Amino acid sequence: QQKHAASAIPDPQSVPTTRPGRVLNVTGGMRFRFTISGLVQESFETSFVLEGQKKLAIDRFISEKIPKESGRSKFEEFDRFIAGKLAGGRWMIAVLRLVDIHDEDAVAYKAFYKRYEEQGRIPLFKIGSDCKLFLVTPKFTRARCLGGYISSYTASYAVILLRAGTI
Repeated sequence: QQKHAASAIPDPQSVPTTRPGRVLNVTGGMRFRFTISGLVQESFETSFVLEGQKKLAIDRFISEKIPKESGRSKFEEFDRFIAGKLAGGRWMIAVLRLVDIHDEDAVAYKAFYKRYEEQGRIPLFKIGSDCKLFLVTPKFTRARCLGGYISSYTASYAVILLRAGTI
């Protein structure tokens, strides 16, 4: 019986260090920090889950610290811009659902998204030379360009625009 009890203790090397479905940052962690500096001054951490395209190799592609906001788009401009890029065939999007916004970050996240939705804006972050991240809040998830990519109209998404073949 002692052998059975000892085998119930998990081997530390066999315990997974990630949660299934979570996207990993460049250092292998599961947290990403946004700093919003446009219409509000807020920062918060979140995790991502890849939506729609399960075969994209997005793990370890994005830094754990998202660069500061580099601009804002009106909803209609965002939808038209992404649709135009995708139509050409040289660009693609990766759609990541925001999950696990902890209590200490929830107030900052809500202040951010309520203000941006009131103003009809989607923030833009430049995360690479040919790579942009748009932070799409629930009000804007009905964008035509996101059809077929998202699973919930009540969630927020990081929509990453990048050259086809980058990942």
